[in-house]
Amino acid sequence: MCSAQQFQHPYTALLKREIQPAIGCTEPVAAAVCAAYAAQCLGKPAVRLRVEASAYILKNAMHVGIPGTNGLTGIAMAAALGSLLQHSEKNMEIFGALTPEIVTAARALLDGGGVEVALAENSPKVWVDSTVFAEDGSWARAVIQGTHTHVIRLERDGRICRSEPPIQEGADGEAGAMKLKAIYDYAMGVPLEELAFLEEVIRVNCAVAEEGLSRPYGLRVGSTLAAEGSWEYAAAYTAAAADARMAGCMLPVMTNMGSGNQGLTASLPVIAAARRMGCGREALLRALAASELAAMNVKLYIGRLSALCGCGIAAGIGAACGLVLLRGGGYETMVYAVRTMVADVAGIVCDGAKPGCALKVATAVSAAQRAASLAMANGLAEGQYGVVSQTGEDTLRNLGLLGSEGMGAANETILKILLQEQNGTGASPREHGAIA
Repeated sequence: MCSAQQFQHPYTALLKREIQPAIGCTEPVAAAVCAAYAAQCLGKPAVRLRVEASAYILKNAMHVGIPGTNGLTGIAMAAALGSLLQHSEKNMEIFGALTPEIVTAARALLDGGGVEVALAENSPKVWVDSTVFAEDGSWARAVIQGTHTHVIRLERDGRICRSEPPIQEGADGEAGAMKLKAIYDYAMGVPLEELAFLEEVIRVNCAVAEEGLSRPYGLRVGSTLAAEGSWEYAAAYTAAAADARMAGCMLPVMTNMGSGNQGLTASLPVIAAARRMGCGREALLRALAASELAAMNVKLYIGRLSALCGCGIAAGIGAACGLVLLRGGGYETMVYAVRTMVADVAGIVCDGAKPGCALKVATAVSAAQRAASLAMANGLAEGQYGVVSQTGEDTLRNLGLLGSEGMGAANETILKILLQEQNGTGASPREHGAIA
């Protein structure tokens, strides 16, 4: 007899694969997981470690709070913690295993000069390469590529212990991309029981939003907007979750394509709007499925990591699609919303993960609400509006070109600026042998 799982829609499988819990920003998490794999492979205490990471990983790990550390930041600290935790099986929830003793030991390792961080030259966007050394000179190495937890190589003293094929990191506007009509048809027609797992997204992400509203995290974007009035309720609710997460809150969030802020922005505006509108369970789950899938689809065009802001653009576009469905809009209306969002937010850049990300989250949610309202009134962005084209797919393809080709040098420039602020120099990333 065949199980129900075998008949599961491919988009359901995609959603389940790409919506995963994470504690803390996923770039420091990737550094910690990679170091944990290497330390486990070594099998003895590590006294020194070296981490090479892509410019995208370095940028996003520089200023964001690491959960359970009372505000500590940086890829060096994240890697040190991972090498001591050795809980690679926890994947993106690895920081949930932190103890005060581990944090103290990691600080001692850093203070003693035991961690070196370098920029990985010509690497894929998602890339962390960690080598740990024991006191007797033995060593072990782990490499993560493609996704934040995909280990493609494990070796000890030159002996290969594990080898996996690399993940193709495409952002050419074609590879793997979904049709917007297919996303709409799935969200509106898939059996409701296949979407029941999204209730965990609602539970987990709402808990972080409530935490962000109740305590003074980060820039307090969410709680401040909430105090201003109900018109910004969805933006306030979502930004509050980003406030908490970026400040190092220990609560998990449900990610989207490896991004926590993207997961929050693709879900919480839809949840908040459904509550205010009095929508039932089915309407919410179907709108949420459309939002999550549409956000993932944008990332297939611009890349899992990009110089463009994933939560502001990809998840914002997803949220606009979900809001349209909540309001009873059809496929054409959803396309109007996508094109209007691209006309509005296409230029938002990612300048690193940090507490200020909550501001971009709030901007994205406000833009999504505006795009949904304009779409419902048939006020769409026409083809002559910048990178917006006549179809949704062509518009997203143009967005992908902007992110991959047009912004090719932007990420290195942003990292250079961040390093200049951190180190007080004007050197380029390639001139920093050790960034930590």
